[in-house]
Amino acid sequence: ELDAAGALLEAQKPAVKAYYYVALSEESSLVSGDVAAAMSYNGDALMLAEHHEALRYVVPDEGSSLWVDYLVILATSPHKELAHKFIDFLNRPQQAARLAQFLYYPSPNLEAEKLLPEEHRNDPRIYPPPQVLRNLEPYTPLPPRAIRRRNEIYSRIAQ
Repeated sequence: ELDAAGALLEAQKPAVKAYYYVALSEESSLVSGDVAAAMSYNGDALMLAEHHEALRYVVPDEGSSLWVDYLVILATSPHKELAHKFIDFLNRPQQAARLAQFLYYPSPNLEAEKLLPEEHRNDPRIYPPPQVLRNLEPYTPLPPRAIRRRNEIYSRIAQ
């Protein structure tokens, strides 16, 4: 599967400007028009749309990745108590709702979700409908051999 994906990437390479994540500012290559399309997380795409009204976020009919952000505390952290307090702060419903609106992301905090404006909760780009969710795949851990092969393919193509 990796070799087949590599062959497809190699075939599309002439149509690709670069293999990097676009900037999330007014200077973005999407905003300037230097790039016509890019892979982006939904919240990032909605942030960019603030700078250019013609930008649209879509999920391909074939599907895409399903991702989740995590907050973690390193076992070796010298400030575990402070880290816990910060995470607790972020999870307060009012703070979580503010963060969700600022980042254009859904909130997993059900109490925060109740505080979100209706237009946020009902935006299918933020809360995808079931027919879109069915075609999303979570990232799965790969064995080291597959990670090395994927990195080799990417290094060759991204040059």
